[in-house]
Amino acid sequence: MWPCWIAMGTSERPGGWDGELTYARSNRRSNRVGELAARLVQKASHHGAALVVEDLRFIDDRDLAKKFNRVSHQFVYRKLLEAVERKAAREGVRLVKVHPAYTSAIGSMKYAHQYRLSIHEASAVAIGRRGMGLKERVPKPMQKLVRNVTAMKEWKAWAALKKTVVKRLEEKGVKSLVFWPEHRTSVLGLVRSLT
Repeated sequence: MWPCWIAMGTSERPGGWDGELTYARSNRRSNRVGELAARLVQKASHHGAALVVEDLRFIDDRDLAKKFNRVSHQFVYRKLLEAVERKAAREGVRLVKVHPAYTSAIGSMKYAHQYRLSIHEASAVAIGRRGMGLKERVPKPMQKLVRNVTAMKEWKAWAALKKTVVKRLEEKGVKSLVFWPEHRTSVLGLVRSLT
């Protein structure tokens, strides 16, 4: 759950709400935070599910421009998380906080292509799976990119894979993992079928 985009995945169908959370006036933002929190808790309650969120902390930022952006987003995230926590407690919906390490990378590289999801929705899948205690193995087609990846611990494997993929994307003139889905076949050396 990012403050500028909230993605919610269920076993039936993923969905997302983008919002005015970052740039709206404070009263509109507070209203929107309450509406989104209520909707998230209502959906979880309807499905008899827990809510799983990343336990985000932006403490170690060194880049000042990025830090300013993240601090402003962190404020909105904190307000949204507090509202979700209150409403979940009131409705009896369990809230699980998970470590955010590599959820975006896992979502982008593993689930976006597999389920034809946006990167935000795919990250929500990775977050939800982590909340259920499931491990994320590197898919077989990607294992050839990093030596001994199957012997590595989960997060170390994803760190090594992300580093390798980003390096290969940079060789193609692409600066971000966001464009992984478009360059996936060429980085993995796969041939795209014309049928």
